[in-house]
Amino acid sequence: MMRWMLILSLVIAAGASIPQTKDSSAEAKAAYVRGRAAHTARKADEAVSAFERAVALDPTSSLYHQWLGHAYSRQLSKRHCAVFSR
Repeated sequence: MMRWMLILSLVIAAGASIPQTKDSSAEAKAAYVRGRAAHTARKADEAVSAFERAVALDPTSSLYHQWLGHAYSRQLSKRHCAVFSR
């Protein structure tokens, strides 16, 4: 129990040390919007790149992480289908 509390406090402290500016927040939002557009257009590689950028700029956003997961899933599915369609 104590170990988990220590790990949690270190994670929280690491997140707290990342300064969030309005510029990086706006840039993260723009990358997220680009990612959603690419995801809707079924451009998995573009979506992954955009969501990775959004997460890098704002690692505290669960929404950005969620959509990055969706994009990874679609990218994997796309590659899986390409292998078995040969």
